[in-house]
Amino acid sequence: MSSTLQEPKHSASGLHRYVAWSATALGVLLAVLGLILAIGGVYLAALGGSLGYLITGVLLIAAGYLMVRGRIAGFYTYVGAFAFMTIWAFWEVGLSGWQLIPRLVGAVILLVLAILVAPALEPTIGRRGRAIGLLAAGAFVVVLGVLIPIFNQLPAPAQLPNRGADISFEDPAELATGKTLWDRPFGSARRNGPFGMPTFIPLEIGTPNNGGPVVTAGGLIFIAAATDDLIKAIDMTTGEILWSDVLPAGGQATPIVYEEAGKEYVAIMAGGHHFMMTPPGDALIAYALPDAKR
Repeated sequence: MSSTLQEPKHSASGLHRYVAWSATALGVLLAVLGLILAIGGVYLAALGGSLGYLITGVLLIAAGYLMVRGRIAGFYTYVGAFAFMTIWAFWEVGLSGWQLIPRLVGAVILLVLAILVAPALEPTIGRRGRAIGLLAAGAFVVVLGVLIPIFNQLPAPAQLPNRGADISFEDPAELATGKTLWDRPFGSARRNGPFGMPTFIPLEIGTPNNGGPVVTAGGLIFIAAATDDLIKAIDMTTGEILWSDVLPAGGQATPIVYEEAGKEYVAIMAGGHHFMMTPPGDALIAYALPDAKR
């Protein structure tokens, strides 16, 4: 009989240790991510860039330290960091869904983890905070899921400020009629992801870019510009990506097309961009275009 009564105590004690260990592990993860962001943020700020990464990094380090120490203040500090990251993301890209994904998905996942381990930091407040936090996180995701499609379909004056959407989509138009030929996101996620860490996912999600296209007489668009460090050849009439190549540095420049000895070439300067945090370099790369079929 006594053996039967002691078993739940043993299980409960094991569960408690597991939950406490989870809070410590999450604290270490937050501190490491914060340190990476803070170091990168100091470098970016020294170059005259945004202070956002530095502020986020400091908040994550503080949250991680407090969680490792077993204090509920660590949970509240991360909630504050999440609020800052959300406001910063909205300020940068408005309600552009594809651009919000790499900025907020990781932050939301960490928020859910912080909510789940809150009871290990403070049993009474943590359990209540977990219930409220899960409801709030769910409501946040649902509200974004409703508002993003609505705002993205409204005319531009009715949308929230979006400083990047107009350069993250390609929408060529006929000069005579103004009719849009096609419209698609520009820039893949291969070098973008939560907290600025690359996901290596080759999906065209639409990323910030800086640089223009060049169009050949045969109807090919050559463009790099995006933060994925790729130069691409795009069919001007369909928008299909026909070819791409990885550049040794950021391609924030406009390609040129020239002819030499009857052969056509496209060239681009891959020098990177400190504010967009693409790799720096000094490469000038030229590609020979195939001869026209006769």
